[in-house]
Amino acid sequence: MEEAFYQLGLKDSDRAKMASDHIRSLISTPWDGVNVVANKTVENLFDRLLYKDKSFELLLKAYSSSSQLGHKEFFHALLVPEICAFLSRWLPKISPLQFGCSSLYCLDDKQRPVHTRILDFPLKGTYDENERIIKSCFKDCLKVFNFSSVGLPFSGLTSMNEKGLTLAIHQKFTQTFNQHGTPIFFLAHQLIHQCSDVDEAIEFLKQSQTITC
Repeated sequence: MEEAFYQLGLKDSDRAKMASDHIRSLISTPWDGVNVVANKTVENLFDRLLYKDKSFELLLKAYSSSSQLGHKEFFHALLVPEICAFLSRWLPKISPLQFGCSSLYCLDDKQRPVHTRILDFPLKGTYDENERIIKSCFKDCLKVFNFSSVGLPFSGLTSMNEKGLTLAIHQKFTQTFNQHGTPIFFLAHQLIHQCSDVDEAIEFLKQSQTITC
């Protein structure tokens, strides 16, 4: 898995920086003075995160080193959507386009479940122009089909594994902050590669901690 992340970083090296800068720019308001405070606040929140996992760190470093991103820069970019989930409660107009996604569940004409996902995300110009599908096959893991973009190497944002379990991350606003929590992109990556059905996914989540909701 570490080698796969490294190779993906090489492929992304010409565009990953642009995606990272765009994601981090979401923590901004129309007021420069407020932005200074916001950036300092976010840096302090990042420093308070106590989650440590060797496998997560290896994957972060593998991708960031080959994609020409700084390790800290890449980690912070992955955390921005989570920080925005609760920071906007105290910083009005943190982004002119708020996060928000939708999923529709239904049955087709043969009574088979269908999961339709709408990704309404304020990254127009980077995400939409760099969309891609990645099929992952790692040792002792389920095969995963993942729809994502350059700069987001983890599976789980919009994905399905070989057992038919589908997963879509949705942005929800909250006041919850847990400094011991697992970053959502890594948690989703673990879930979709390990869980065969909804029951296993729920059990996995019950045993996990998240940074926010």
